[in-house]
Amino acid sequence: MFSNDLKELRYKEKVFEEIYASHFKKVVFYAYNYLKNSEKAESIAQDVFLVLWEHMDDLDESGEVLPYLFVLTKYRCLNWLRREKHYNKYAKERMTGYDISVLALKEESSVSLYSKEVNGLVGKALKEMPDKVRETFVFSRFRELKNREIAEKQNISEKTVEYRISCAFKILRKILKDYTLVSIFVSVSSLVW
Repeated sequence: MFSNDLKELRYKEKVFEEIYASHFKKVVFYAYNYLKNSEKAESIAQDVFLVLWEHMDDLDESGEVLPYLFVLTKYRCLNWLRREKHYNKYAKERMTGYDISVLALKEESSVSLYSKEVNGLVGKALKEMPDKVRETFVFSRFRELKNREIAEKQNISEKTVEYRISCAFKILRKILKDYTLVSIFVSVSSLVW
């Protein structure tokens, strides 16, 4: 029984090598027509022949294998192009906000305009905060007092200070949601209170 399995494996290897030798370049060329990238076309061809090897037992010996290889290649190329398109779209969307911030930071006048806009939004956020939350937040962020000092000054616990600061940040995040961290950091650090 072992010798039969070995004979079948050798036969399978021989048939595969013949198919590989006669069709590999055709599959690479076919993939290249979709992808216009020789490295990726060769990688796709390797994947296609791996699938072929895994399904050698399922092939009809009397049938032509090249159309099967071309169908596999076509779908692998289309899937790759689809993923590439989604990746590029995602990368472009992610970079747009960052690029705008970097460009704004390059020009001093842009920074001051951006700063004024963010300062206005921070002012709006401060107005929306409850009085005690605003007072605690101003002590913490603009007067740079430690939580212990704020607690003593306001006659509250340090946990209450932490809670109020957390509430203030929730309001700020809601109002400044459209701005990147870099822009917010630059703008908030330039605030004068």
